[in-house]
Amino acid sequence: MTFFNRKTKKMATIKMGAIITEIAGSVGGTTFRRFKNGTVMQNKQFGASANKLLKNKSLPILSEVIKNWSSLTLAVRNEWISQALNFQFLDKFGVLKNLSGRQLYIKLQSQSTFSDQGIINPFTLLSTTPNFTVLNWAIDSTPQAQIILSIPLLNGTLSVQAEQIRNSSVGFNFTRREILKSWTVVTQSIFSYTAEFYAKFPNAKEGDYFNIYLFSSNNSGFRSTVIAHQVQITP
Repeated sequence: MTFFNRKTKKMATIKMGAIITEIAGSVGGTTFRRFKNGTVMQNKQFGASANKLLKNKSLPILSEVIKNWSSLTLAVRNEWISQALNFQFLDKFGVLKNLSGRQLYIKLQSQSTFSDQGIINPFTLLSTTPNFTVLNWAIDSTPQAQIILSIPLLNGTLSVQAEQIRNSSVGFNFTRREILKSWTVVTQSIFSYTAEFYAKFPNAKEGDYFNIYLFSSNNSGFRSTVIAHQVQITP
């Protein structure tokens, strides 16, 4: 395991023993992160700056969802607890685990809210998400930014995210990021997000590269696998 000290710029290596073979998460002031080639240990920063926290639009939404759990009726909370036994999610070690009822509620309701959907009914939870295949990822300097599917998306929500990259050699980074736009539709194949894209990247110009991320979700808050495509702005 590799340790990197940001202040001294020095590296250290830690070897797992017979008792502890895997580790992830935070312990005290140290954070352990698992990557493809091993585990990295980092000194934990003591909080984010106030400005950064204020700019994080997801924090008020998540706080509201967490607060609302206690205001649900007993019958609804019990249904979430019951439904939690039916669905599994990967933990930090890539192992499928069941969440608690409260955790399932927070996960699905926050995802639904981030995608501009409504309140989830736990009595009708479904994990199947709408299928989609992208025909064209188009961004140009006219300006225009749109996604065209090969067949219409049916009865679901499509959400798009984007990150600017230095050049075409930069890979994809599947992490939490702002959703630029979501569309909840009955049937639709062309999705335009020009205003949202150029509001997020006002200095974007012809020749710039972007990684575009796309996923669908259903009215239960479940999300599909994220697909990504590299796009260069054309004339």
